[in-house]
Parts: sequence; C-alpha cells; structure tokens
Amino acid sequence: SYNEKDAYKALKKVCDQNGLHLMAKVRLFDLVEPRKGSPVVYTNKIRAKHVDFVVCDNDMQIKVIIELDDNSHYQKKRMERDSFVDSILQSVGYRVIHTKYIENDIFDFS
Repeated sequence: SYNEKDAYKALKKVCDQNGLHLMAKVRLFDLVEPRKGSPVVYTNKIRAKHVDFVVCDNDMQIKVIIELDDNSHYQKKRMERDSFVDSILQSVGYRVIHTKYIENDIFDFS
C-alpha cells in the first residue's frame, strides 16, 4: 500500500541514521521455527503470516519488529491475528512495536 511505502521510506531513513538494516514483509516462519511435532495447522498458521518490518544491527541480529497499524487493525479478526503474531514473537524474545506512523525516535531502545 502507499502507506507502507511511505513508512518504508521514513523507516529506512531512520535506520540509515542509526546504522541499522531494514527488511520489509518478512515471513513469520523465517523469524521463528515451530517445535518438532507441532500440529501442521499450527505450522501453516505461522507460515502464512508476515510482519511489516524487521530492523537488524550490523551483525544481522534482530533489534525490533515493527508492525504498521492502519485502521484495519481495529477489526476483531485483525486484532486476533496481531495478538497471535505478537505472542509468538515475544515468546522467543523479540521486541514488537505497533505504530501508525514512523517517528524519528522509534528506536528508543532504553
């Protein structure tokens, strides 16, 4: 969407200023690996999801995952999806930021 393209440009600028690397539309399955023996339905549910942006340091270690929230994120199904994705990501130690706009101070890592 145009909003995602604008957010990418703004986030890329902030990443460049902070020596960070930006990736867009990353599959959840590429960020977490289901346990062996996990039900296929669960594995497919993870495989079918993406996150908007992943920010990494120079060693390509993930610093933060950013989800761009437009008005659709207030719908029940979308809220359930966000909750599921957040719980998976946080369970393995990732920090997730939900935002409508990219601000210059989005990387307040304190």
